[in-house]
Amino acid sequence: MSSDLSSLDVEFEICKEDEGIRLDRVLAQHTGIPRSRLRFRFVKVDGREVRPKDSAPLGAKVQAGVSDATCGTPSPAFVDVPVLWERDDYVVVEKPAGMVVHPPANDPSRVGTLIGALLARYPEIKALGADGGQQRPGIVHRIDKDTSGILLVARTPRGLAEFRRIVADHALCREYVALVSGLFDVPSGEINAPIGRRSGRKYLEVTQDGRFARTSFTVECAWERPPLSALTVFLHTGRTHQIRVHMAAVGHPVVGDPMYGGRAVFAAERQFLHARRLAFSDPFSGEEISVVSPLPSDLCAVLAKAGRPVTGELPVGWSFEQTGSMRAGS
Repeated sequence: MSSDLSSLDVEFEICKEDEGIRLDRVLAQHTGIPRSRLRFRFVKVDGREVRPKDSAPLGAKVQAGVSDATCGTPSPAFVDVPVLWERDDYVVVEKPAGMVVHPPANDPSRVGTLIGALLARYPEIKALGADGGQQRPGIVHRIDKDTSGILLVARTPRGLAEFRRIVADHALCREYVALVSGLFDVPSGEINAPIGRRSGRKYLEVTQDGRFARTSFTVECAWERPPLSALTVFLHTGRTHQIRVHMAAVGHPVVGDPMYGGRAVFAAERQFLHARRLAFSDPFSGEEISVVSPLPSDLCAVLAKAGRPVTGELPVGWSFEQTGSMRAGS
């Protein structure tokens, strides 16, 4: 791929996470240029000219010539993601929606990833990929591309070892905000259901031979027209798409998540899922750390269109007017 943002020629294969997605969105991820600024000279799939709004099947070869409408704007691969908490052995960052955490195996040079942004600021984490995780150095846990919010990343070998232990011991508190379809008969609940993938399918589902997965939730408020519920969700395990799969399995898919049956109400442009808070005991200082990421403006806009809930209230802090923060000893 050319390094001149005024004219890029890109070539790659469609991986699972890009299958069925509009090519202009996929190209925005590959080039690091926001979709609103992308200009196309050509887009081809397996040698055939297609439209940017078309999608491509898994394994298809994509070739495109693109440019940035505001030539000279740097790629997100070289722009720092917001850092909410930093120590010598780890860092807590805020991933925007639409950003892939790490490049896929068939496209290791993809720009615009969280790993690319982190390597630009913390080059030492590259050494943490030597154990077989070359494409995801220092990553302790992940969130989906279209989910926004908090991620913890190790900066040193001892940090990676300690936080892997903390995750294995289920001592990393991961709190999410979710808007789901339908109304609940209970104020809170827990879903214990194994998650796996059937052969040949790109999505996951609750299946008897899957891996153990546990999710708990509290209903904060609800609307009747259309029937929606706002939840605080806690992940006790970290399976791929866990919240999305579990909520769909109990008949309450996440709003804006078509893969698992969620409708896009109030013009939601992506799945309404945000990793709002991360809490843990610092393994080196003993401090009790709680890092908070405010709800992004696009999700706040959906809630504003929903209006006042019929039952319950939106929790304090679910507002983009607040800034990311950290609390110790709480």
